[in-house]
Amino acid sequence: MKKNEGGQVVAFQAVSATDGSAVTTGSPTVYVTIDGGTQASGTNTAIHEGQGVWSYAPTQAETN
Repeated sequence: MKKNEGGQVVAFQAVSATDGSAVTTGSPTVYVTIDGGTQASGTNTAIHEGQGVWSYAPTQAETN
């Protein structure tokens, strides 16, 4: 990611810890850690793109 720049997107694959299947429902909680600091909940909501792939668009502050 580019530091201190909005408009970026991170994609991730979510799998069930129980059986390894793709997670396609619900609302995953996204956590961000800035420069090795304390972990905090992300500001925006993760969006399910399909087949267990989710995307998250961090705010500009979350990339700083």
